[in-house]
Amino acid sequence: QQLDCLMKVIGFSSQHPQILVRIAFAQLALSQFAQAQNSAVSVLHNPAASSADWRNCGKLFHAIGLYKLSAQAYSKAVQQGENSESIYYDLGMAHTLSGQIPQAVDAYHKSIQTYPDYAMAYAGLSKARKATEQTNHTRQLEKLLEKTRNPWAAINLYHSLAKEWDDLGQYQQSLNTLETGKHKLRRVCPHTAAFCVDNAAAIKNVYQKYI
Repeated sequence: QQLDCLMKVIGFSSQHPQILVRIAFAQLALSQFAQAQNSAVSVLHNPAASSADWRNCGKLFHAIGLYKLSAQAYSKAVQQGENSESIYYDLGMAHTLSGQIPQAVDAYHKSIQTYPDYAMAYAGLSKARKATEQTNHTRQLEKLLEKTRNPWAAINLYHSLAKEWDDLGQYQQSLNTLETGKHKLRRVCPHTAAFCVDNAAAIKNVYQKYI
């Protein structure tokens, strides 16, 4: 019903990028992936589109696995003036998933320059490139872990630090880092077998709607 209304609106304003973005996400929600892609591509080449429109297109392309188009959309948002740690992180992730590693590393570095305490950028960077004695962030990661209070940010930092220790050949230190991070996360986010069973049942119910 939402999609029908949006399609009627676009008939009066066929070049309005915000409406096209809404249509694309409505099509995505209905698993109309090809139509969603076409709608988002039309926004990507629309001169009236804003940085917010391009960023939304980046999210949509990412959701349907079109990572090169996602990177292109995020790059347009940056060119239009977007300058936040999260936009550079999103751009880095899109570059990583499309195999453009040098561009990904550059985007993650820009994210960290924008906000030096942004845990997700460090996580992305550690996955995108191999740490060396000359290029690693072990000290910065250890300092961040001392002051980070968010458990989900912290576990990403622990993963990043463990990955870098592993890259540097410090395997026992890598294992110790992982164990410390997991134990801390377990204390604030207790795990039970019953929760896993309930979660699996809920996921199954969602997927059955589309089978």
